[in-house]
Amino acid sequence: MVRGNNSTFCTANNDMAIVVRNNHFTRRWGPGGTANLSVDVAGDGTFNASTTYDVGRHSMGTVTITGKIAGASLEADVGSARCAFHMSLKKT
Repeated sequence: MVRGNNSTFCTANNDMAIVVRNNHFTRRWGPGGTANLSVDVAGDGTFNASTTYDVGRHSMGTVTITGKIAGASLEADVGSARCAFHMSLKKT
């Protein structure tokens, strides 16, 4: 599910393979991977991280990811004021 007011920004977020190592992963955000979310996963599988990034014209934006890993599933909401979506991933 994608919501937002800038479809060009949202379509650039299609790297849906995430590798979790040592309770940590990185999620790229924005066209060309404008920002990298460095995410630590807690012992109960929950995670929450945010970072600021350059949105152009001397403006900064904030992107946030919140979710949980349970069993072989990762569920997360990730987004900014320009675009937000829900990720539902399965371990392969």
